[in-house]
Amino acid sequence: MIFTRYHLFQIILFINDNQIYLTDNCSILPGSPPMVRPNTERSEDTILALDFDPKNVNMRMVKGGIKAFFEKKHAADKSDRFNLVLFHGNPSYLEDFTFKSEYLLSLIDEDPQHINPVPVENVIFMCLTFLIEVFKKVGQKFFRIIILTDQDTKPVTKEFMVQDLLDITKEMPVYIDIVRLNVKQGQEDENEMKLRSIIKMSKGGELIYVPKPKKLLDTIMEELAEKKFNEADIWEEELEIKIPDKHASFYENIAEDPRIIDAPGDTKCMACFKEVGDGNMLFKCAVCGNAVMHERCWAFWSKTANIGVRHVFRCPICFSLLKLPREFIEDVLGVEVAEEAVQATIQNVQVTDQTELLREKDSKTAPKLIESLLDSLA
Repeated sequence: MIFTRYHLFQIILFINDNQIYLTDNCSILPGSPPMVRPNTERSEDTILALDFDPKNVNMRMVKGGIKAFFEKKHAADKSDRFNLVLFHGNPSYLEDFTFKSEYLLSLIDEDPQHINPVPVENVIFMCLTFLIEVFKKVGQKFFRIIILTDQDTKPVTKEFMVQDLLDITKEMPVYIDIVRLNVKQGQEDENEMKLRSIIKMSKGGELIYVPKPKKLLDTIMEELAEKKFNEADIWEEELEIKIPDKHASFYENIAEDPRIIDAPGDTKCMACFKEVGDGNMLFKCAVCGNAVMHERCWAFWSKTANIGVRHVFRCPICFSLLKLPREFIEDVLGVEVAEEAVQATIQNVQVTDQTELLREKDSKTAPKLIESLLDSLA
């Protein structure tokens, strides 16, 4: 008998020959990681990639499992959004996440004529590049990639192609779960090692073997719908997000500089409520143009709104990434600046409800499928 524990699911799986059994025993095994509280504050944006051959897996069953996933996610947190990667010819997916789970389900063909599975590392690379674009405009999210694969999914051969990108993006954070349908644990030692290595490069995740999907797919998908653990919250302490200095330049490059307002008129700073003064010009968000502050007030705002890189922060109106020169931030937020002065300024800033903003955008925009040039990565 092989004994395997998937601690993410809060269950224990017993695998015996071709059968798989569930038990409610949730004891901690020797060598298990410390217990941490689940993420109950950040909503999650999840990409589901269907990277398997339908001749091996019943698509109606898969669709039912994904429906159960969507329903449980939205029952727990209505701010969660989703995307779907399909492999009919070139991989296709929505150009943005959506709340419209029913629309995504309608894209799943229960009797597809052709599926073109690709290597897992290619799928992850595609998903990460998509997530980077989302991260430029959306904050306070856990990003998740869930890939459903089967015995005919090509084995990993180029894990190096995602290593650097995962190292950079893991603190966004990005979690990866890979489900192996119709595959027993232990029958693909080298591929299993590589898949686990890729998952370990991310913020976290699980490699899940389901040798008999008909019996367990719904259960697995419902368990995957649980919030990811936030390892930074061990002992229930809120720790400051910190992106390694070696990756700071990457986040600088995807952020915009606030733009100076040449003719502000009687426009006032949304933080200190003052107009333009000598040497104290007003700057607006380069993306939405609606957030307006003095450069010094933007620096104060960065103290509470940075992403883990001190001088890269989010607009309070549209949540796009903005930046100021590192030296300027260090100058303004030096030890001589009293915390009371910073808080007295930024407490005036009216922050948009991000979920409402995303819902409004989603309701006004028709979902649009785009194709990836994934074959160029092969």
